[in-house]
Amino acid sequence: MFVERYGGSSHRPWGIERDMLYLDNVSTRAVARGLAVTLAVTGGLACGDGEPGNLVATATIGPDGGEIGGAGVRVSIPPGALLDAFEVSVRRDGLDLSVGDYVQSGGGYYLGPDTLQLQLPAEVSIDGEDGARLVHQRQDGLVVHPSSTGYIDQLGRVGLVSLEGAEAGVRLAHPVLAADPMGGEEFVDSVPMQAELVGGDQLDLQLTAYDYTGALRPLNGPGYCGFAVDNLSGGTLAAGCGQGEVTASLRAVDNVLSFDLLPFLSGKLDSPVPVQVVVGDGDVRLAVGFLQFRTGVCYLEDCGGYGVCVGDEQAACVCDDGYEAAGLECVCSPNCAGRECGSDGCGGSCAPGCGPDETCESNAGVCVPDESEEEDG
Repeated sequence: MFVERYGGSSHRPWGIERDMLYLDNVSTRAVARGLAVTLAVTGGLACGDGEPGNLVATATIGPDGGEIGGAGVRVSIPPGALLDAFEVSVRRDGLDLSVGDYVQSGGGYYLGPDTLQLQLPAEVSIDGEDGARLVHQRQDGLVVHPSSTGYIDQLGRVGLVSLEGAEAGVRLAHPVLAADPMGGEEFVDSVPMQAELVGGDQLDLQLTAYDYTGALRPLNGPGYCGFAVDNLSGGTLAAGCGQGEVTASLRAVDNVLSFDLLPFLSGKLDSPVPVQVVVGDGDVRLAVGFLQFRTGVCYLEDCGGYGVCVGDEQAACVCDDGYEAAGLECVCSPNCAGRECGSDGCGGSCAPGCGPDETCESNAGVCVPDESEEEDG
């Protein structure tokens, strides 16, 4: 992912290294290459039906990516998701992953080590009945995905849940998001969003960007606000991303919240990056999909404060009077038309200047006899 989060170690210190981001220009669907797989039993990756905790499969997976699975679960880790080789395991797990009205159906799985942070999201799929949804236990809580397949950037516990009541109290009405990281509408400089709330007044919004260009910069995480909420209508901003991995927590005064997402500390993004959107109502969090985001050619370009940046494909400066473009800066343009001396308007002097017996009439920019020397004589 565009998220290193922890300098390649299998342990996860909660310091500044957690927010470094790595990416590679790769597909998010991995093909196992040079994968060393240790099977619990023979006959594919599955190890049979056992009690929670029984080993399903193990695999040594490194920077080239790989696949592991069996007994109804499949995990595909893309190239670039890991910086070093790690022993990845799949075990049966008996922990109840129900949350709200989403009730676990069937057994769960433990993907280990659960301290392992991926730089790119892995695709996880579990066999189940129609309508079942993947649920993933992150270190900061449970997240329900739209279907039995989801994309996760932390290993941990996974399972399937079925809705046995009302949907979560929040629904993202706009934009329409894609199910996988390579899809979704592309937005430039801002993302208009609209959320509908039912029976509640809280919207938690979490964004995580995966930069495939290898820019190595974080877009989300504790104390680091990659995106910011602006033009909020229908509520107030209750908290920002300084409090955990939530990009923003909004308090609604209406059942519809409208706002724009703007790049904040993400910096300039010349190429589109996939952004995963997770919404929550304080009780349940839903991974609702992906969009693509980039900044325009004029993002953060102010032409030195003396002009306006314009252009769609190529940035250029339209400068104020008295200034001229020098790349993407507007610099002072010397004005010596009709002047032989005095100021050029930019801190310099007009040429050729005055002789030893002359003085400059600065307003007119002309040389006149130095009368003071004649009087002294």
